[in-house]
Amino acid sequence: MKKRIMLTLLLSSVFLVFGCVADGKSNKKSYEPPLGKPMNQSEIIKDLSMRENISFREAELKLFPNAEKLEEENQFRIISGTPEKATGPSDYLTDLGKIYFYTLTTSSQNFRAIKQILYASYIPNNQVFSGSLQYCLTDSNKIHYTLNGALYDGDRFTTSGIGKANLYEATFLNFNVPTESSCDQSIFIDKDICY
Repeated sequence: MKKRIMLTLLLSSVFLVFGCVADGKSNKKSYEPPLGKPMNQSEIIKDLSMRENISFREAELKLFPNAEKLEEENQFRIISGTPEKATGPSDYLTDLGKIYFYTLTTSSQNFRAIKQILYASYIPNNQVFSGSLQYCLTDSNKIHYTLNGALYDGDRFTTSGIGKANLYEATFLNFNVPTESSCDQSIFIDKDICY
């Protein structure tokens, strides 16, 4: 009896290990990023300021270029995801940093929605990105984005473009490396993030 139990445990563990990677590739699936906590207007400005290492005023102008003060009942959330690139012959996914969407959201008992994307930021791992980030609020719970460019060694970059996108609108941001740096790798990511 004891041998039968041990054999069953051994076979089930072999199935679990090999069943998940039978094709030799990691499972590529859409991901659900962790939902950020509701924030007020000054908290979301402070977050962008810290992430991009800019002043509070510069972050405020990126999120709210017309110096608008929104109603207190509005909820702001940061929706984040991890762009990944398949590398090598086995197509294992490589983490390319974090992308952050600063959003205006609404929610009630059984309903939640993104009203507007205020701004987006891409922070690669120990590098800087030069290229474009295009994104669209395809429905009230999904952001589609395309990241196209290259990663460089360095720590300084500038952004330009239009950050805001309402429902069914597309927009873009350009990221530029101000000085010539050595290019580490080209990237092209086309993904959805669900809220």
